[in-house]
Amino acid sequence: MEKVIDVGSITFFVADSMYDYKLLSEEDAEILAKELEKKVHDQFSKSPAYDFFTIKSVDWRRGCFIETFTLGLKTGAIWLAYKGVKEFLIDYPKIRAGLIQIFKDARDSVSWLRSKAKKSIHYVGISKIEISTGDEINKALENSIDQEKK
Repeated sequence: MEKVIDVGSITFFVADSMYDYKLLSEEDAEILAKELEKKVHDQFSKSPAYDFFTIKSVDWRRGCFIETFTLGLKTGAIWLAYKGVKEFLIDYPKIRAGLIQIFKDARDSVSWLRSKAKKSIHYVGISKIEISTGDEINKALENSIDQEKK
């Protein structure tokens, strides 16, 4: 099985209607979670970032509505595509930016969410982006290599 290193998460925030104080029902929230996850997976699978990253888990909860995608870096893909970590890290800023763009594109294309939910949705946004920097990836990869040598 391929080793996957945790690299962070991206969290969507969906505000229920602010004006009539009607929250999404649990059924509507479930539909919203599945639709948003499908949209992200569709965008993600078409991206070059798909070769290197995986969505490890997707969790949602109520507040208003919050859905978090936890991301992992597939270490085997690095060795197949690059001569080593240093070469990968040269391209990592572009790869990381592309990964973030996938989620922004998914967010921007969610006008369909309003029609899926029976009650109005006031706002859809990305509330948190926590994806490792190149230095953090380098350390994680070095630790991974060290563990494999043991």
